[in-house]
Amino acid sequence: MKIKTAICLLTSILLLAGCQPKKNKEITNSVGVDASAGSEVLSFDDHGGFHGDGTSCVVLEFKDNEDVMKDIESDENWRSLPFDENITALVYGVKGEGFEIGPYLTDENGESIVPDIQNGYYCFIDRHSESENKYDDSQVLNRSSLNFTLAIYDTDTDRLYFIKMDT
Repeated sequence: MKIKTAICLLTSILLLAGCQPKKNKEITNSVGVDASAGSEVLSFDDHGGFHGDGTSCVVLEFKDNEDVMKDIESDENWRSLPFDENITALVYGVKGEGFEIGPYLTDENGESIVPDIQNGYYCFIDRHSESENKYDDSQVLNRSSLNFTLAIYDTDTDRLYFIKMDT
C-alpha cells in the first residue's frame, strides 16, 4: 500500500513538473519573451465551454528580469503602460455617462484577474479570424466574439501575466 501511494505521489510530482515548461514554452512562442526562467505563481484554465470557449491565465514571476526586459524592449509589438482604451476595457472595464464596457477578463466573482498595474509593458495579439493585423486592438470590441492573447509584464513585481480569451 505504501509503495502504491509513493508511486502515485511521484507520478503526480513528475506530471506537474512537466507542465510548467510546456506553459512557459507556449508563452515564449506566443509573445516573444523567454519565459523559461519564470516560476509559476498562478495558473487556471476554464476553456472547455461550448467550442472551447473560456479564459486561461498563467502568472510567472522572475527573479532576474534583465533577459525579460531585453526581449520586451527589442520587440516592437510590446507597448509601455498605460493601456490604451480598448485594453483598459478588456482588463479593468470603462465606465462613462450612461455606458459601461467590460471588464472581460474576470474571475468567477466578476473581478478583474489582473491587479492594478502602474508600471510595465503589454503585448496584445488578436487571434480572431477577421483580424487583419494581429497586434492591432482597434476592432476587438466591435465583434461578436473575443479571441485574443494578452501578455502584461509588471516591472514593479517582475510578474508576467499571460491571458488567452476565446468566446
